[in-house]
Amino acid sequence: MKKFIIIFFIFLLSTTVYAKNDSTLTIAYPVNAGPLNPHLYNPNQMYAQTMVYDSLVRYNPDDMEPALAEKWSISDDGLTYTFKLRNAAFSDGSVVTAEAVVMNFNAVMQNKARHSWISLVSMIESFSAKDEKTFILKLSKPYNLTLKELSVARPFRILAPNGFLDDKNTSKGIKAPIGSGPWKLKETRLGEYDIFERNEYHWGQKPKYKYVKVLKKIVCIVMLFLILNSFYSVKAATLADMQKDIKNFKKKGETVTIDADKAFEEIADIGSILTTIGAGVMVAVVTYMGIKYLIAGPEAQAKLKIQLIGVVVSGCVIFGAYFIWKTVVGVANTF
Repeated sequence: MKKFIIIFFIFLLSTTVYAKNDSTLTIAYPVNAGPLNPHLYNPNQMYAQTMVYDSLVRYNPDDMEPALAEKWSISDDGLTYTFKLRNAAFSDGSVVTAEAVVMNFNAVMQNKARHSWISLVSMIESFSAKDEKTFILKLSKPYNLTLKELSVARPFRILAPNGFLDDKNTSKGIKAPIGSGPWKLKETRLGEYDIFERNEYHWGQKPKYKYVKVLKKIVCIVMLFLILNSFYSVKAATLADMQKDIKNFKKKGETVTIDADKAFEEIADIGSILTTIGAGVMVAVVTYMGIKYLIAGPEAQAKLKIQLIGVVVSGCVIFGAYFIWKTVVGVANTF
C-alpha cells in the first residue's frame, strides 16, 4: 500500500505521460492548448506556443542562437539591433518577411500594458522593416537582456499575416494559429485532445514524428484505474474470505466470527488513504496554480489569489474531516 501511495502521487504531480508509434507521439497534459495566440497568456499554453511559433532568436545558456533571424548586429551605443531574417516560410506557405515581424511587434506594443512584466517592452522606441529581410529594433536605452527577452515563449513570437484579424489587434484574438515553428495545430477538441502536425515548411530540422496528440483526460483515467486496482488488490483476499465464510455459514451452519478490532483497522486504513489522496490533490492543485501564477499577467494573478482562498478552505475541510474521522474511530475502539 505504501508503495502504491508513493507511485500514485509521483504520477499525480507529473504533468505528462506519453506513448508512441511510428508516426504519432501521444502525450497527456492537464488542459487544452488553447487558441494559440502567440501574444497572449492563459489559456494559451506555452508548450504549444513554442511548438507552433518562432522567435527572432533562441535562448542558449552559453550564447544566443539564430531562429528566424539567422544573424544580427548591435550598434556601438547598444540602442539599435539589426536582424537579418533567414529564408523561411509560415505553415501556410507564405514567406516570412520583415513586414510580418513589424506587424507582430505592432500588435505586442498595442497591448503594452498587458506585457509590462517584461522589461524590454518599456524600452522599445521604434521598429521598422529596412527591406524584405531586414528588421530594425531601436531602444530608448541600452538593455543587455534584449536578446534573451526576445527569445521567451511569449509575447515576441511571430504570427503569419494571414493569421491576424482584420484590425491586426491580437489582444482581441487571432484568425488562425499560423506560425513558422516545427508544428502546426491540425485539430482540437475542447476537454479531450489537441493534435499537432509536422510543419513541412519549417526552415529547421523536421521532427521525427508526423503528429503529436495531446490528450487531456488520460491522466485522470489512469489515476482512477490505479486507485481502483490498488483498492481491490488490497481488499481482494478479505472479500474472498468473507464470501467463503458466508457460503460456509449457509451450507454448514458454521459460526462466523467478526473481528471488531480488525474491522476498525480496515476503516481507519480507508480514511487514511482517502485523506492522503485528498492531500495529494491539494499539492497538485497548489503546484499547478503556482506555475500559472508565475507565467500569468497581473489580471490573471489577481484572479488566482481569489481562487487560492477556495483551495485553502478545501484543505481545511479535508483535514478537518480527517480529524473527525480519527476521533470517531478512536472513540469506537475504546468500547
